[in-house]
Amino acid sequence: MKFVLAFLVFSHVEVYFAFGQNYLERLWDYGAGELGGRVVLTDSNIYVYGISHNQHGRFGLFIKMDVTGDTLLTRWFRPDSSDYWGASFKLVPDSTLILGGSLNKAGTVGFTNHMAKWTYNGDTVWSVTWKNDTLSDIMRDAIILDDGRIAVFGSRSNPSIVRGGIYYTLLDDTGSIVLDTMVTGFNYFDDPSSATLLPNGNMAVLFRRNKLKPIDSLDYDIRIIEINSAGDVLRNWEYDTPMRAWGGGLTPDPSGTRIIVSGTIETVSSWQNPDGGEFSLYLAVLDSQFNIVYDTLARYINLRTQYLWNHVMANNGDIILVATVGIGPGTNRRDYGWLARLDPQFNLKWSHTYTSNPAHHNYLYDLKEDSDGNLVVVGSGYGHTQDLWIIRTDSAGCLVPNCDSLTWTGPALQPFAVKLYPNPFGSQFTIELPPAAARASVTVFDLSGRMVYTAHKVDGTQTISTTAWPPGIYLLQVATTEGVWSGKVVKVE
Repeated sequence: MKFVLAFLVFSHVEVYFAFGQNYLERLWDYGAGELGGRVVLTDSNIYVYGISHNQHGRFGLFIKMDVTGDTLLTRWFRPDSSDYWGASFKLVPDSTLILGGSLNKAGTVGFTNHMAKWTYNGDTVWSVTWKNDTLSDIMRDAIILDDGRIAVFGSRSNPSIVRGGIYYTLLDDTGSIVLDTMVTGFNYFDDPSSATLLPNGNMAVLFRRNKLKPIDSLDYDIRIIEINSAGDVLRNWEYDTPMRAWGGGLTPDPSGTRIIVSGTIETVSSWQNPDGGEFSLYLAVLDSQFNIVYDTLARYINLRTQYLWNHVMANNGDIILVATVGIGPGTNRRDYGWLARLDPQFNLKWSHTYTSNPAHHNYLYDLKEDSDGNLVVVGSGYGHTQDLWIIRTDSAGCLVPNCDSLTWTGPALQPFAVKLYPNPFGSQFTIELPPAAARASVTVFDLSGRMVYTAHKVDGTQTISTTAWPPGIYLLQVATTEGVWSGKVVKVE
């Protein structure tokens, strides 16, 4: 384990844990609050795009790292002295970066669009802002087209009537505006979450439609439109729900003939249930005509709160979900980052929860897969304050090798599976024993051989409190009548 502290401007504190090759966890604390919204990868670097806010306002935040996790460059920016809200972060084939977001300047009405092209070292190639004088724009996503132009999508609202539609702005490769138009009207409130380039050269936009019903009967749908570069709407798709829904991700599948769509569906209303709402994840495969090939409404983890931010297509065709899950009852609930890997038919391969500090809320928002299959994920964790948080796991979502499995030692072949999670952990971790492992003994040793925990006749699920344990590596043994499971577990601060 490696622990590094560095003090820079903004009272900068870095907390760095490395758990061996390809494994990484890091928090950046700039003294107030940070959020890591987007990440992109090259062969030699990791680039993170987020927000940093303090008593002076809200700044854009750009961090360049090498693949070992060392920070090479940090840059704060605040165009036009306006509060900044980041939205889109893309690699461009000419070895530059596109950053997009929304500006909110004191004394002005609504939000303004901002987009810039930067070099990998954070130098500005060009920068542009635009808005309608009477309307407010919130940028959500951008697409780099094959000819180098940039398609920008967001929500454009009319504050006087509390309604909004989706705008589409087309920029050329110098940042000049070629087209700015609305692709949905002002009858409802449409808010896009994701956009993607289709194999036919058109674009698809995933969005949520708020039908503006009374607050105790909110009705949101998930919708997709297909448009061409001229802004003409060619096709529509919708998933109608009686309660609330939010779009997550939208990607073509590896064959290029289908589209994967994901989102969150409220299944028990939070307005009508005193214990809060319940949410499930919606996943669908659409053909090129937007017909449903198959879909599912699923809860891959037995928790009431599941909110999907995004999904990505893995190199092998699997689907990786990036979400938030709530753990604990009522006001004691804490939000954890959650990743899950599904096969192309939406069958679960694995899922893991992640927390930088189990006493506070933690979120993961964006993920990229590197050429070795490792997963680089950014979000908002908690150190001293809300901090920018990045983790790198292996292809199984582990921060240490074989994090959810133990080694079997016994006279027969492995008779059943024992699971443990999370690993690494903070104040506790959980062991799941199948019925075949009834009345097992669980023992944990530190690296000096001192026993720090033992329990006998353990059945089912056992949660082990580790608040008194110092950070480090521990040896876990689960002894049954058939043999012994053993492995390493890691506690972090």
